[in-house]
Amino acid sequence: FSLSQFPVVFFATKNSSLSLLLGPGNGYEKPNFMHRMTGRTMFLGGCIHGSLYIRNHLQYGLAIPGPPKETSGVASLALLCIIVLTSLRPVKTLFYECFFVVHVLTYVAFFVIICYQTSYASPWIFPPLAFYGADVLLRLFRYRIKDAILTRQDIHMTLIRVHNCDDGWLAGQHVRLRVFFLDKVFKSHPFTILSAPPSHSCLSSPGFLLAARSDGDWTLALNNHTRQQQERLHINEKSEGDSVAFVQVMLDGPYGGSGVDLGLHESVFLVAGGSGVTLTLGLLDDIIGRCVKLGRSQEERIEETTDFDGCKC
Repeated sequence: FSLSQFPVVFFATKNSSLSLLLGPGNGYEKPNFMHRMTGRTMFLGGCIHGSLYIRNHLQYGLAIPGPPKETSGVASLALLCIIVLTSLRPVKTLFYECFFVVHVLTYVAFFVIICYQTSYASPWIFPPLAFYGADVLLRLFRYRIKDAILTRQDIHMTLIRVHNCDDGWLAGQHVRLRVFFLDKVFKSHPFTILSAPPSHSCLSSPGFLLAARSDGDWTLALNNHTRQQQERLHINEKSEGDSVAFVQVMLDGPYGGSGVDLGLHESVFLVAGGSGVTLTLGLLDDIIGRCVKLGRSQEERIEETTDFDGCKC
């Protein structure tokens, strides 16, 4: 039973067949709960299987850590336990990088050891590996290396404008961003695209725009790097907010997005807090841009009220 959950676990990959069939607005983050729950179900099934096996050994007086089958079984259960414990939300929130490394290493080790534990594992191992291989292959086609401009608004915010990205995404979608600077080149982070595609964006300078709030070591380093580049250009403090730094970035995506076409509705009420405002701004840009640029057959009107930190503007 536990091994039969393997294919379901891999439904949450970025380019899984499930998310591709569901279409835009149904990215890997939507079925991610299936990944978590089936993984925990595997662990529960392994515990039940192991406890019954131990009961048989105790009943008949057999040593548990003896033959290779029992040893590999105990090792497999231990690896499942590590995967589940390190996947808990507090661990991922506080030690995400450690979680990621441990997660990858343990499930690879589990795949290998479970094949030694039972000959019935192979039919359940290879299909998930094929799913994951297809995901990696499709992800390679989504990678793009682009030139970008970093603008340091203040110590809390850095804007990232990517050049030569004029189409190919929908409002509300996100990308995984990797910026080639300092020693942070191996880290990538998800960012929601702030703007709609230029074809129906209402921004004065439309384009591919991201915002990085300084709330972690990576975003703080990005903000400081932008400031240092500005200082090297001998820009005075008054124009510091308008100065820029040039970098190269790698984009993986886009993924996700809104599962509802907001333009089909007469009234739309958008509420967001914190970093969620980036999704709201992208959707708002899309709605207004489609009304202004493309026109609406029923002459809809736009009444906009935006409230940030209690100040209406």
